[in-house]
Formats: sequence, structure tokens, C-alpha cells
Amino acid sequence: MVGDFSSQLEIPGEFAGGMNCKTAILMGPSCNLWHVNVKFGSTGAAAFTDGWQAFVSDNRIRATDILVFRHARDIDFVVQVFGAIPRENEHDHPQQEICSQNKEIEIVLVDSSTSTSSALPNVESPSFMRDNSVVNPGKSTEAMFSLTLTKSATSQNFHLTIPRDFGERWLPKKRVEARFVHHKNPGEWRHMVGVFNKGKTYGVRWKEFAIDNKLRKGDKCVFKLINAVNYIFMVYVNTQDL
Repeated sequence: MVGDFSSQLEIPGEFAGGMNCKTAILMGPSCNLWHVNVKFGSTGAAAFTDGWQAFVSDNRIRATDILVFRHARDIDFVVQVFGAIPRENEHDHPQQEICSQNKEIEIVLVDSSTSTSSALPNVESPSFMRDNSVVNPGKSTEAMFSLTLTKSATSQNFHLTIPRDFGERWLPKKRVEARFVHHKNPGEWRHMVGVFNKGKTYGVRWKEFAIDNKLRKGDKCVFKLINAVNYIFMVYVNTQDL
């Protein structure tokens, strides 16, 4: 791609036409998440603006790189970075590979309907499920559950109990750091998730997420495990927009 890409990035028309969000979530090679504003022009063109500069800086993107944007259901794009010049600590970024003889940034976009990413469970998107339900737990590519929030999940000790069948299939027999992303609000929250009560239950204490997103008793939430390696959950709150 020719021109200054560090402050904003034009989105090819074939993808811009299908976007209706003002903020896109990008997952970089490190599996970290960036929230980037999407600006639409009067002609229907679109571009990544505020937040894109941080994505470029954090991922050390250079004019010789090729970026592959893979459209996903819950994270708007999974971005792979292919560079002609090896970076330091390249082994820290398992999704990065090395390409040669690149003279400028090149943008490739892949729709999830024609290609899938092993980092993202390919979860079907049903309407709101009944409480404590788990979608096809026997399939390794699907991981989600729903809950109606209780008082203890939104106040007091802010403990959310996770359905046991989901926990046994997807969570380790210890507590690990997980990342929670709201389906609309920018940011991510890190909380310890795993076993509680001497291994009898699974859950998470998520005080900051609950307070920052103004969750209340009775809210209906769907939790999608969108990255089973790094334990990243997308949380849908009171919405049919799955």
C-alpha cells in the first residue's frame, strides 16, 4: 500500500461496504486486542483512524510488511503481519511468518466464510440461549455459554459462576488470567478464571469488568471463548446481536 499508513488505513471497498460499526476490534499477532475507530466517507469508503496509530506502533509495522486481515465473527479482524526483515524477539509472536522481497505494505483481506483461523473458535451465532446452556460442548471449535447475572455477580464479591460442563471442557484445573472484552464498549479487562471452592466450581471474580460496564442483576450475558489458548472471552450483554 502506497502512502502514509501510520496514522490511518483505508479499508478496501469490498469490505467497507459490509461494515456498520464505528469501532473495530483487531487481534494482532501477539493475540492482544486493539480498538480502532472506523471513519466512513460520503462515498461509502472507510478507514481505520483513531487507535490505528497505536496498532502500527505496538506491532512495529513497517513499509515492507504485508498485512493479512481475516474477518471474524466476534473480533472484526485477526491481523497477521508478514515482514521481509526479521524483528527482534520474533518467537514471541507465533502468528508471524517471514516473507521476502516485499517493497511496500500490501493489504490482503480474507472473509471468514471462505477461510477460518485456528486461533478463533468457529461458533455458530444463535439467538439468546437459555441460562447455563453450552453450545455443542462436544465440538472442539465451539465454546460459549449464557447466564442471567445474579446479585453476587454484580455486587458483593463480584463472583460469576461458570457452568461446570463448560469449565471442565475449556478451562484448566487451576486459575489463569483471562481477558474479557465487551461486545460494544472499548477496552479489555483481565481477571483470574478457573476453579474455586477446592475445585468444586468454576468461576471468575470480575469486579472491574462488572463495574466499568455497569452490569446489573438480571442482565442476560452470552460468553464466547474466542481464543482458547489465551482465554479471551467476548461478552454480549442484553443483545440479540450475536
